[in-house]
Amino acid sequence: MIFCRQFNVLLMAGLTIIKVLDVIYQQTESKQIKAVVLKVYEMVQKGDLLSEAMRKQGDAFPGILINMVDSGEASGKLEIVMDRMAEHFEKERKLQNKIVSSCSGKISVIYPTVEILNTCLYILVYKLYGASVETVGFCLLVSLLLLIAAIDFKTMFIPNWSILLILIAGLIVALVSQEVSWLERVIGFISAGGVLLIIAVLTGGLGGGDVKLMAAVGFYLGWKLTLWSMLLASVIGGFAGIVILASGKGKLKTEILVVGIISSVLFGDEMIRWYLGLFLR
Repeated sequence: MIFCRQFNVLLMAGLTIIKVLDVIYQQTESKQIKAVVLKVYEMVQKGDLLSEAMRKQGDAFPGILINMVDSGEASGKLEIVMDRMAEHFEKERKLQNKIVSSCSGKISVIYPTVEILNTCLYILVYKLYGASVETVGFCLLVSLLLLIAAIDFKTMFIPNWSILLILIAGLIVALVSQEVSWLERVIGFISAGGVLLIIAVLTGGLGGGDVKLMAAVGFYLGWKLTLWSMLLASVIGGFAGIVILASGKGKLKTEILVVGIISSVLFGDEMIRWYLGLFLR
């Protein structure tokens, strides 16, 4: 607060409180502040303490300032109190400016997009599987996958804790649901992680995070839906690669794997039956 800083400087210069108020009144440009300072000046001239005169101005002065001025008058160290209060209000103003600045900054489109997708996918999963353990498990997996996709999109990195969450969630689902056997989950873990590890080593086109992600998903979904996810991701990646090569912009990332996995969660069984039907007619 400029009032406190001016008061401190003028008191340190040897001026009396009444003279300080007079100088502040003369230097202030704001009509509202001048009116308040004038009232305080007149009351102090009539014999009121500075703290009492300030308190009579309603909400014009913060309560903490009035109490500190009262303490400073009692101890005879008003100039020190005004210096400390000036520092206090300056720090408070800087903090408020930072908060306003951060709140007024642009919100990344990623966050609302993830929220909208998550909600829509929850509704779709519920319509497909109804009120069941599978619905809860698939909704949890979808949320984790969207989280991983958002993190990877911004950082090009899949944190190990997110993979661990999928494994833990998969273990919980395996304990309460027998839709996918433990053997299928183990085969999925080994086959998905192994296949992508070979691709990563031979081509360098995949990172270690992608390998770990698919291994965790393999345990969560079992080998059938997981391998179908990888097939879908390769097809989607092929089309995306053509677009990227044609435009010269963009880069293939983990998001394609996530799209393949979520597509398999929603329609994997139907797509597998359709695909096999092409050869069994």
